[in-house]
Amino acid sequence: MALGILHRALLAGLLCSLAQAQHRDLKITPDSATGLDQRSRLWAVVVGISHYDNVPPQAQLRFADRDARAFAAFLRSPAGGGFPSDHVQILLNDQASLSAVRTALGTWLARSAQPEDMVYIFFAGHGVTEGEHDGYLLARDSDPQNLYATALPITELDKIITQRVRAKHIVLIADACHAGNIGWSSRGLAEQVLVGRYLAEIGQSGQGVLRLLASRSDERSYEDPQWGGGHGAFTYFLLEGLSGKADLDHDGVVRAAELIDYLASVVPQQTKALQHPQAAGHMDPAMALAVVARPAPAPVRAAEGATLELQGVAGTEVYLDNRYYGRIRPAGTLIVEPLPAGSHDLSFDPPGGETAAQKIALSAGRTVLRLNTAAPRPAASQSSPFVGEIRQAIVAGNILDAGGAWDLYQRFVRATPEEPQRLLVETQLSAVLEETGQRAINDYVHAPITELRRDTFHRAARVFADLETLRPAESQLEAKRLFCSGRALVVDGKYEEAVAALDKAAALDPRAAYIQNSLGVAYERLNRNREAVQFFKSAADLAPAWALPHLHLGLQYQAQGGKSAEQEFKTAVQLDPRQPLLRETLAGYYRSRGRYQDAEGELGTLVQVAPGYAPAYRELGQLYEATREYVRAAEAFENYLRLAPDAPDSAAIRIQIAKDRTEKKAPTLLR
Repeated sequence: MALGILHRALLAGLLCSLAQAQHRDLKITPDSATGLDQRSRLWAVVVGISHYDNVPPQAQLRFADRDARAFAAFLRSPAGGGFPSDHVQILLNDQASLSAVRTALGTWLARSAQPEDMVYIFFAGHGVTEGEHDGYLLARDSDPQNLYATALPITELDKIITQRVRAKHIVLIADACHAGNIGWSSRGLAEQVLVGRYLAEIGQSGQGVLRLLASRSDERSYEDPQWGGGHGAFTYFLLEGLSGKADLDHDGVVRAAELIDYLASVVPQQTKALQHPQAAGHMDPAMALAVVARPAPAPVRAAEGATLELQGVAGTEVYLDNRYYGRIRPAGTLIVEPLPAGSHDLSFDPPGGETAAQKIALSAGRTVLRLNTAAPRPAASQSSPFVGEIRQAIVAGNILDAGGAWDLYQRFVRATPEEPQRLLVETQLSAVLEETGQRAINDYVHAPITELRRDTFHRAARVFADLETLRPAESQLEAKRLFCSGRALVVDGKYEEAVAALDKAAALDPRAAYIQNSLGVAYERLNRNREAVQFFKSAADLAPAWALPHLHLGLQYQAQGGKSAEQEFKTAVQLDPRQPLLRETLAGYYRSRGRYQDAEGELGTLVQVAPGYAPAYRELGQLYEATREYVRAAEAFENYLRLAPDAPDSAAIRIQIAKDRTEKKAPTLLR
């Protein structure tokens, strides 16, 4: 394709000089093997998230999961290369936790792709920035309060692509600029729309990386039912282009430069110039991304022509000579013709089964072949019995106990270190281990302090130690292990040891606000309040949208009698209005200062938004006792016991109710 028809602004950084061109495209031609046809060399991770656990209702997306599902369907179609089912990891909504995304990219993809392979990474969902230096992709369980702890840093994705995935060609497609105000507190306009700036930097240090981004760094991307019944504008026209509309020279192949040119024209037109896709990277513009039509095959003489009729389970994917020929139809047959007579390599992937391969010889005329998709594969029968046992233990949730998945895995490696399914086992085990460890960090970030289970950090420390064995190259795992160990020591009351472990964790990962906050807690328990305040401030600076450090600062200032406590408590409430403990603490502060009307106002709001939160009624009871409204105090305490009948202080509260019922003091000015 002539370079003169391309939008040169979009191709900045993409086109290598002709003198340096190394013919890195896939050389797709109708009459030769193509990169898209080499099924053993195509890999993809496809992520689409519309529904998030920790963003407001107005910030949920509508069609990101549909975008991902449609793109995965394209990859598995003949036009997209016919990716085998076990070469595509699809993570949609609930499946797309941070640990699952990390495992798919950093473990499965990094260990599967080989130096001559081609890789796609597709992400549709929220992208957001924090401050002026960090961009993140949000997983389903990410929390906007603390992005560094719970989201995927774009710098981490860049390291995976440039340092760990060894593929010759990597195509990153990101429709990740949907984010407006995704947090529970307001963000500046710059923080809403600049994630594309960080995505555009991915892969700059590597060769063979093409980035297709939904919009410019100062734009949002848009989704709407008008595009295919519900898609993002970028993904919808991306798929339209790959299906043939971007084949500008009508040679039956959609190449990178053609697709870029098509998107540069149609997306701004369809979004009224609100969205302009971007492309960058080090990739040959002639690289083929889709085959939309093949020329009719050369006529085969009747004496040489062969027809192959395959019979088997509907949905079985069929390949001949490493080319994808489709799926067996619901009626149970697939007919392939015309074919040259002679020897062919046949392989097929039954639904839910394993790949089988064999040599076949075709003679002129029709050959009928029944695929034995029901019989167990030789490879499966040769698998170690530990493989099935490990999977069963994972499904049962028995991971760390004696005889659990980790115990079985260690025995499995000692017994059969060369087992072909070892990568699959390690990927599954890695995912469930990281899920457990990440959940502990997530809980620390946004769960109420009183709801943290005592054993949470003990188990998480073990999990991260096991992950270090599986993934020794990831330095952050040690920092997370030390954090969980240190936080467990705080739970155990071993504060000096906790400080030592957390100091090491902070040295390994100085940007982790949750480590800094934990150091503040440890020093607080040692009554070293000056150091505690320093670490709480550090945590607040590192995670400016996180409420917890401000709560701790407020408690510190309140204990010291300082006037800054109120502002810290109010900041915590503004940052996370979901958390009733924060508003309860602010109300208690007002009560302790004799500001009874302010306290009653906060508690009135709290009871309205969280009527089932029992401590709010206990605080109301204490407030009404302070104002000598004893009847109302008794009613509030009774509501507390109704919601929390087995609370540790329930006996004392019942005694207090009896006292309040006997009091007959006059109401205060509050009434």
